[in-house]
Order: sequence, then C-alpha cells, then structure tokens
Amino acid sequence: LKVLIPLQHLLYLPVMLVARVNLYMQGIIMLLSGTVPTMPHQQVHFGTKLRVAEILSLCVFWAWYGSLLWYIGSHFGAWRVALYFAVGHLYMGVLHIQITLSHWERPMATVNERTEYDWFRTQPATGRNIN
Repeated sequence: LKVLIPLQHLLYLPVMLVARVNLYMQGIIMLLSGTVPTMPHQQVHFGTKLRVAEILSLCVFWAWYGSLLWYIGSHFGAWRVALYFAVGHLYMGVLHIQITLSHWERPMATVNERTEYDWFRTQPATGRNIN
C-alpha cells in the first residue's frame, strides 16, 4: 500500500466516485455484526427495534433497486443497466467527495465524550464548511 501513497492525489477522486458500493457493504456488515467494520473495537449502540427497522429498510431498498435494474435490463438491455448504475453512482460520488472533505479529518467523539457536549457545540467541532 505504500506504493499508493505518492499517487493518492491522483487516486482520490476516482476512488470516491465508486466508494458508494463500499458504503453498501459497510452498512450491511455493521448491521449483521453489531460493530463498525472500520473500527472493530467500536460497538454499535442500536436498539433492537432500530436494528430490525434498518434491516427491513435495506431489504426493501435492495428489492426495489434490484427490480428497477431488472426492468431496465429486460426492456432496454444490459448495457443500459450498467449505464444507469454507473451514472447514478458517479453522480452520488460527488456528494461522497464533499462529505469526506467535510468530516473525515475532523475529530470524532466517543460515547463518553458525547454526553459532555451539547448538540450545538458538537456540530461545528465535527464538521467543516467546504463549498
């Protein structure tokens, strides 16, 4: 991976444009395992009702999205499915870039620290205005 460090300024944008697929996988792993995949020591503090609602929501989303892709493929061909998938993910990749620039270099609060601060102090401390 050290080979990629000098190239990160070239790789950042292409990787972020397709990173949404990674977010799908991270969300599924988090719901099924109960831990944050990128921080295995960090437990997810979901109640049972919220976890079930999240899993049901993901099932509904994937049923809808799969049906949409199947419909496009059956009526317009597989290349249109690939085009729809690519354009949708590249478009949202722009938002992903903005979110990573705004939040990833900012400090994160632990569960204990979150109780010390109120919402109005936490927001400016954990976000950055990128225009």
